[in-house]
Amino acid sequence: MIGRIRGILVDKQPPDILVEVGGVGYELQVPMTTLFQLPGLGSEVSLLTHFVVREDAQLLYGFIDERDRHLFRQLIKVSGVGPKLALTILSGMDAGSFARCVQRDDISSLVALPGVGKKTAERLLVEMRDKLNDWLGKVEVTNEQFQRFDPAHESGMEPMLWLKWTWEDYARLNQPRQPDCRVSWHQARAFCQWLSQLTGRKFMLPSEAQWEWACRAGTDTPLSFGPHGT
Repeated sequence: MIGRIRGILVDKQPPDILVEVGGVGYELQVPMTTLFQLPGLGSEVSLLTHFVVREDAQLLYGFIDERDRHLFRQLIKVSGVGPKLALTILSGMDAGSFARCVQRDDISSLVALPGVGKKTAERLLVEMRDKLNDWLGKVEVTNEQFQRFDPAHESGMEPMLWLKWTWEDYARLNQPRQPDCRVSWHQARAFCQWLSQLTGRKFMLPSEAQWEWACRAGTDTPLSFGPHGT
């Protein structure tokens, strides 16, 4: 099983890309949501992968975002949805947009995707709804998602000397689809209440004590908590 690939991006012919690793070129198929985030040719790239073995082919699919790979794996378990259609769905909407479609029974947005008919869309809504709670439970809230709840929230990480990060590290962490790293327990609880009202489903957090323990685990760096803590 190939779970991740890291190498030099040498070709892009959507939906196919070619990544060279140690002198060997690996062909991958990627959704457009991943393709748009890839660096230029000749740059290093790291992708999460899903490997499919068929009688007539061995196919490798690549994803920049763990949420998209997880959704891809859920989609291909749905009757009538193979890797090709799952890739098409993820090319038309990211994991967060798909989750909102399922939560709102938004069949029209699914039918608008190439290759997705009404019956397939209805099957997706029914079968994915049962899996949605477990799936959402494994997904981080991104910078862009949290700012929909609180547009004034500053989610970007600021340079901290003790982290010894490069500017490239901060740029990667502060991208809209990266997990929000500057949310207190009180802010997260308010977000869950807002999301519950918006979707009609119940979202909860661990207790404040459990949250603080998890944040402090494995570090001796002072952290602050409370209404404005991180």
